[in-house]
Amino acid sequence: TSTAALIALSFCLSGTVGFAQSNPLTADFTNPSGNTVMITGNLDGAGFTYSNEGVTEMIDGSISNLGTYINRAGQTTIGGGAAPQSLEAGTVSNVALLLMDDNGTITATQVDNTAGGTLTSTGEIDAAITNAGALNVAGTINGSLTNSGTNARVTVTDTLTQDGSVDIGNDTFLDVSGGDYTGATTVTNRGTVTLTNDTTLEADALNNQGAGVVTVNEDTTLDADTITSGGQITNDGTILGNI
Repeated sequence: TSTAALIALSFCLSGTVGFAQSNPLTADFTNPSGNTVMITGNLDGAGFTYSNEGVTEMIDGSISNLGTYINRAGQTTIGGGAAPQSLEAGTVSNVALLLMDDNGTITATQVDNTAGGTLTSTGEIDAAITNAGALNVAGTINGSLTNSGTNARVTVTDTLTQDGSVDIGNDTFLDVSGGDYTGATTVTNRGTVTLTNDTTLEADALNNQGAGVVTVNEDTTLDADTITSGGQITNDGTILGNI
């Protein structure tokens, strides 16, 4: 399927297309509701915007060099095939459902998971992340994580390693429930952080501010070199560090 065919697809009401060539996009592209685009080769975004409103699958192929990838509706899937696949863009914005498994990678300057969006990843995210929706995450984050917006929730579903800072804003949640969360520099909390199910939250520093609530349940561990708190910390497990 040529790039011209992909562009033409944006005007179709329904259909499925497989993209297996390495031709670059020549304009912004929209995959409308009812359509499925299967990336089976290497799609060069050439700095343009890819908007998904249907289904886009990067199971057997990757997209690189996009200016912006917007998952407006429908579903985007990265990985799940035999070989690692990736999405590379300046900005990735998710308003709907974005799924990425162990052999998927997102590389961007900024990843925005907006209110109403669900981003589930067990792969690698090389970007600064802002979450205002539901972020279900394991694997690796190379970049900062900001949780902002009423009821925004980050759930650690398995082992997660992060190289960067964490900011849990007012009226937002961090649930460390499925695996250990390690490697963060400073965790700043003004919301609610909860450790359950024999997990560990490890960081260089924890700064629990104002209305911040941290709950360390039985058989869990909070491990930080420096812990400062103007909020509430409830400990039924283990706290390691200087308070």
